[in-house]
Amino acid sequence: MKTLKKIIIICSFALALSTGLITGTIDAHAEETSISTQDNDPKSSNMLRADVIEKKFRVYYGKVQYRHWNRTRGKWVEDHWIDLT
Repeated sequence: MKTLKKIIIICSFALALSTGLITGTIDAHAEETSISTQDNDPKSSNMLRADVIEKKFRVYYGKVQYRHWNRTRGKWVEDHWIDLT
């Protein structure tokens, strides 16, 4: 019984360790790609880009409401929630 517990613990630890290494590798590769893309394009610093706006929903006292979130600037577009119906 003790050997089975040891095997399960070792396998769990190895799985957690390998999963952490894989996700770390993916994140590092994505970051490296975005940096190299910016360095290769001299016009990228002068380009204007539109803000990314997301519509967020909630249910408040039985009413569905929405509000626009500016993901680029990290703030709400409106000052209040708007009823959907």
